Amino acid sequence: MRNKRSVCIIGAHGTPNIGDQSILIGLIHLLRSDQSTGGIKIISRNPKLIRTYVDEPEMFPGNSFFYLRTFFLVAKCDELILGGGGIIQDQTSLANLMYYVAYIMLAGLLRKKIRAIGVGVGPFRYSVSRLFVRLAFSFVSEIIVRDDSSRTRLQTIIGERTPVRVCPDPAFLLSPQGSGGQSSVMPHHGQSMRLGINLRPWLYRLGGLWPVAGRIRHQKWEPEFSACMDVLANELKKFNDVQPVTLVMMPMESFQDTLALSILLNKLSAEKIPVERPRIGTPAELLRAYQSIHAMIGMRYHSLIFSIITHRPFIALSYTDKVRSLVQGLGWAEFEVPFEAQAMKRIGPMLQALVADFPQLQERLRIYDQQCQKHLRALGHSSRDHEKQ
Repeated sequence: MRNKRSVCIIGAHGTPNIGDQSILIGLIHLLRSDQSTGGIKIISRNPKLIRTYVDEPEMFPGNSFFYLRTFFLVAKCDELILGGGGIIQDQTSLANLMYYVAYIMLAGLLRKKIRAIGVGVGPFRYSVSRLFVRLAFSFVSEIIVRDDSSRTRLQTIIGERTPVRVCPDPAFLLSPQGSGGQSSVMPHHGQSMRLGINLRPWLYRLGGLWPVAGRIRHQKWEPEFSACMDVLANELKKFNDVQPVTLVMMPMESFQDTLALSILLNKLSAEKIPVERPRIGTPAELLRAYQSIHAMIGMRYHSLIFSIITHRPFIALSYTDKVRSLVQGLGWAEFEVPFEAQAMKRIGPMLQALVADFPQLQERLRIYDQQCQKHLRALGHSSRDHEKQ
């Protein structure tokens, strides 16, 4: 009988970002579908938080690479998995990138098998970042990223020595059974439509998009963001005159998203549009909230994935390559809006199109969701074939 292999996972796990939490749950589902997987251990910066949504695997604190216990954990495991999300980048900080590079190189020097699954790559600000990524990924035997832009960036850095494949984000494996929910049918004219809203702070600097990291500083992002919210609020007001709506706030990161959503709500404070704020702190709670809405306006990448797996038609506020790649793969360009004030004037007509074509759009999402799940389940078989070769 073949011995089972022990697996150690490291990634953006233990953060309050529900997208990162969903990746970990999906990754554990994926590993458990492989009968050769034995014990699963997770290196996390916040094991206590992970316990609120994952029960089975062992947790180990990883606040510092030099924490001796995690060193021995990697030394004793059979395989290290770099488990997503967008962790191979230096936008958050160069130190954040080096944290993951150090673990990869440690496992490589110890001759452990290393795989990357569902990883987002780039952008990079520094040449030294690309150098360290090239060095670290020379130890990685299998590389699976979540979008085409990540594949292009990483393949350019490491060359052709290891093929970089694209596979749907592991969060697609959270797709609920019978995800129709109570609001799977668009309400009749005059009845209230439940519209989910997800927003996040975002910066425009140095000719590119730069995410807010650490402390939120209003003077850098708020003016341009506020201009976009003026347009969005106006479009929601006009749509509400035709089709009554109830806005359901869908923060996926408790601090940043709530702050961004509060700016929109301030713009709508004079309007009599009902607003709901469901309790959302885990992927399971977010799924329940999605099943209570009809449609979605989403900005975060995983807010769109949750729309797909619950078959809720959505408008994508496109702000980064991973969102554009997801929209392109789905064939959803008619409902994609660049996160710019002028472009967001198209949201009103798009909402009307969502209402008019609701059943057909739900079917498109259902088909794409099934395709993504099938691709992910096949990943376990292809990984075992890869190991035999």
